[in-house]
Amino acid sequence: MSNTQQQDGESFYAQADKDTWQTPPDILEAFEKFDPIHTDPCAGPNTSIGRDFNWTINHDGLSCPWVGTAFVNPPFSDKGTWLAEVLSRIESGEIERAYVLLPDSTDVQSWWHGQIVPNANYVWFSEGRVKFVDPETGDVGKSPTGGTCISMFGSEPPESLQAWFQDNGWLVQTVR
Repeated sequence: MSNTQQQDGESFYAQADKDTWQTPPDILEAFEKFDPIHTDPCAGPNTSIGRDFNWTINHDGLSCPWVGTAFVNPPFSDKGTWLAEVLSRIESGEIERAYVLLPDSTDVQSWWHGQIVPNANYVWFSEGRVKFVDPETGDVGKSPTGGTCISMFGSEPPESLQAWFQDNGWLVQTVR
């Protein structure tokens, strides 16, 4: 898989291999059981998280249609662009709900305090470090150097999924 993406007519090069890691099966199984995903705009090779759409790097998920509930595990080197897209699609009503998997870098002013804090309904912080899947081998890889969270935007997540998050880490509801 190439580390090149199209962004605003220019090539965007991932800063590191961390951009190509896929979501662990236990997290995906929770969504499948409690809140099935309709759109995955950042799909990895050979993945089918979205029931309706799985846009890979070759499709440019930023410009393709999204529907229903979206799960976004974006290139970590381009978080702000993907968060802005999620917020735009929620606001326009194109999607009902979005889950965005990102580092739990709560000290970052730009994307964390600028996009997540004022807009997310909930944020889940994993208990321990998440072990992502190597898209080339399918093997579970090492954990990243920092923690991982899933920020939730749009309509209320199902109570059953909220319970799963509470059993597997810390689910924080934002208050505005």
